[in-house]
Amino acid sequence: MTTKPFSRWGCHWKRVLGVWCLAAILFSQLACGTFSVAIITPQPATQTPPAASRSTMETLPLEQASATPTSRSTSSSETTPQPEFSREVYFSYDPDPVRTQRIFPGGVKQVFAIWNYANMRQGLKVRKVWYKDARVWFYQDEVWDFNRYGATGTISDATLYDLEKGLSAGTYWLRLYIEGIEQTSAANIEQSAFKVLDKTLPDRLPSPDGAWNLYFQDPRTMIIQSAEAVRNIISSPLEIASAAWFPDSRQVLLALRDRTKQSFDGSATGIRDELWMITPESGVRTRISTPEENLHIPSISPSGQYIVAVAGTGQFSACQADLTLTVIELDENYNRIALQKLENFSGLPKIDQKPYPYNHPLAPMPGKWLDENQIVIALKFPCTPGEHDGIYLLNLQTLQVTKSP
Repeated sequence: MTTKPFSRWGCHWKRVLGVWCLAAILFSQLACGTFSVAIITPQPATQTPPAASRSTMETLPLEQASATPTSRSTSSSETTPQPEFSREVYFSYDPDPVRTQRIFPGGVKQVFAIWNYANMRQGLKVRKVWYKDARVWFYQDEVWDFNRYGATGTISDATLYDLEKGLSAGTYWLRLYIEGIEQTSAANIEQSAFKVLDKTLPDRLPSPDGAWNLYFQDPRTMIIQSAEAVRNIISSPLEIASAAWFPDSRQVLLALRDRTKQSFDGSATGIRDELWMITPESGVRTRISTPEENLHIPSISPSGQYIVAVAGTGQFSACQADLTLTVIELDENYNRIALQKLENFSGLPKIDQKPYPYNHPLAPMPGKWLDENQIVIALKFPCTPGEHDGIYLLNLQTLQVTKSP
């Protein structure tokens, strides 16, 4: 059955709460930067991941909202405090007013809308109008439930979801009304909107030896399943931005992304990434880089001894770019033993401007491996004529960099 996205406060919240209670039994409570891992007893072999959760959704009639809605009253003669919603609406994976964001990855199945209210009374008529990509998508009319919400507080159980396919890519905008008076700002949609990006994670990622498969149930949940049907469910409080197997199929490298400080324009500013390794058999996880190091787009060497990643936000200021390459060296047990930045390599042009990596057909970021110890990279030197820009060879054993002719 194909379901349609729907937003409501009542019954859905009870179902979500029930799911959380069950999840609390299966998994430990997540802390920021940590994982929850559930090891499931082997069952008869299957080649497909568990089906996504489904729910019964209602369809509401569409109606074009007024192009010139009534504004909030600002009359000084008012003696009774007027009911109001906050102009700004926040969004989160969970009903959590602390960890909110405005950019969500493709494949997200549910987003909570969160806003404050004051001076509410029983019986007030409330309308929520959802837009998708500047067009009215659907709306919902309700009568304020004073017994449940009271006069003042925070709404955190309003959701937009599609538990079957996930929300499609686009811009989602919520407009709120009380008795026909708009509470949000029609002139500044960024205050009450969020974006869903295109999906980048594959549905399935097999290990090099074919013994394991990764299934991505949603942007924060990954299932590791073996041919013997041993399954580890990896749950993260952060988005899984990328995943890759080590060549020996003994470890999985994950890049986890925090978008809570990313701006609505979708730029990389504010994003913080960290790298983790997961052991498929046990679910043991190890963090190998911190949010402060902000390493992303990792690439594993053919031997599994090195990880080359991009570091920084990509911001440019006065001929300086906050973007560079970083090399992590691992021992035979996958422990981090060294970290080298591009500036530590010898052979770079002796000029004031520091280079930054960029995508090149011969060396897409962070680079293209030539062998176990050498990687081809592309570098630009800002505020220069360009004579130093081009393809370079990075030797990770000698810490030498050489420009290709």
